[in-house]
Amino acid sequence: MQCNRLVTLTCVFVCTMAPRVIADSFTVDSWLLLVGIDGESSIRTGSATVSNPFVTTHSRMLGNDWVSADYDFSWAEQGRFLVDASLAATATPTESTTTGVSGRIKITPTDDLVVRYRTVFDVTLPADFMIADLSFDVFDAVTHEEIHDVSASADTIFHTGDSHLADEGEFLLPANRTWDFAYLFRIINFPSAAGAQGVGNGFLEFEIIPEPATILLCAPIALLLLRRTREAQTRFRR
Repeated sequence: MQCNRLVTLTCVFVCTMAPRVIADSFTVDSWLLLVGIDGESSIRTGSATVSNPFVTTHSRMLGNDWVSADYDFSWAEQGRFLVDASLAATATPTESTTTGVSGRIKITPTDDLVVRYRTVFDVTLPADFMIADLSFDVFDAVTHEEIHDVSASADTIFHTGDSHLADEGEFLLPANRTWDFAYLFRIINFPSAAGAQGVGNGFLEFEIIPEPATILLCAPIALLLLRRTREAQTRFRR
């Protein structure tokens, strides 16, 4: 029994010396989170103050148009970032109208990490001359080298009505570089679509987790310690 306890304690000690996704495995350096409506007049709001956790809502209305974003960010043993977006745009005979939810989050990892993400944007564009865009890009904040690029759009030149834009996957986030995580949900209505309203609802969720080699680092150590303990127990019984 004492030997088994020793294995457990030793494994805990060794594994805690391995890289971990805690506060010092990556830092959130800065961000700019925005929602806005641009047409005959413009209105915007947002946040540039980093806090952990970050749970809030940004929203604006202008006439029949609206834009809203719900944020749920936190990072400790791992990072989770969720943006829920809702927006509507109605063009006028003289001006295009754009509603958008956008943001840029700067993150610097000290270990190689994995980013798992899922994003969805469901839109209804009932008339010609309407466009909806979804994008999620990750690039080096200094060199602008891209390591991830997702973009999708619905254009009523090809299809009116409902569209489902979506993507999911994972990618490696290399250590010791600052990365810009940039996202966008947007609806654009042109004057030729005056009176028609485009509506969209969507979300982006991404998690920052240990690189697989880090996760598996403890397994061989635990097996080695357990085998040595069993050998010691056998010798003791003899």
